[in-house]
Amino acid sequence: GINAEYGEFVKLISQLVCKFKNEQAMGLVQSILTVMLNVVFGHFSDMNTKGVSPNSEEMREYTELKRSYFAFIHSLVLNNMSAVLSAPENQGRIQEVVSHVLFACEDKETVTQKMGYLILTRMVLDFGRFGSPTHIPGFMEFLFPHLPSLLLRIPISTNLIANDANANLVLGEVIGFQKELLKTSGDVFVKYMGEVVFPSAKCPQELAVTFLNHLPNLDKKDLKPLFRQVLQHSQAT
Repeated sequence: GINAEYGEFVKLISQLVCKFKNEQAMGLVQSILTVMLNVVFGHFSDMNTKGVSPNSEEMREYTELKRSYFAFIHSLVLNNMSAVLSAPENQGRIQEVVSHVLFACEDKETVTQKMGYLILTRMVLDFGRFGSPTHIPGFMEFLFPHLPSLLLRIPISTNLIANDANANLVLGEVIGFQKELLKTSGDVFVKYMGEVVFPSAKCPQELAVTFLNHLPNLDKKDLKPLFRQVLQHSQAT
């Protein structure tokens, strides 16, 4: 089907990006990105309005296309090609690009869920920091309202509290994401966490303050037990 064909095409472009990681690869992506996003987002929109049966071949192809898209954005941001996304002709699409990445953070597959948080962490570094050559004005303001969901609701609803290998992997990336948010937005992030994110899930204030105090100094491994406590004492809303 058409979803499968586009999925394969997107996968091929990701492989080229990962293999060559150079200006030629960036030039290729730059020349096709706008059209590619139009086509992929068009398919996403069609599938959302169609109402496809969950176990159908069409749904399987759609899921594959989504995962190919996540892997493509992942290959761009991890191979220093974020400039393609922040180029003037594509800046207007960044909210749409990110909105679809948010779905990766809820994916049932550990690899995809982990990829979602890794992409967002890198985007904060590339697009959120003033002075970055790929800085996008308004990027952090767009991202912040999604934080209650990304940092508490999704980790709770996808059971990252479970102390198993897969949950551990994703939990580490959720903490890494928060560390990058703190580095990029500093006190603004701390204030937003204290006034909006933690209260949104009824997390006890003392626990929230303890976690925020340790966030800059402890590494991901040492923060995991503390963040698990935060999740256990919060409510997914």
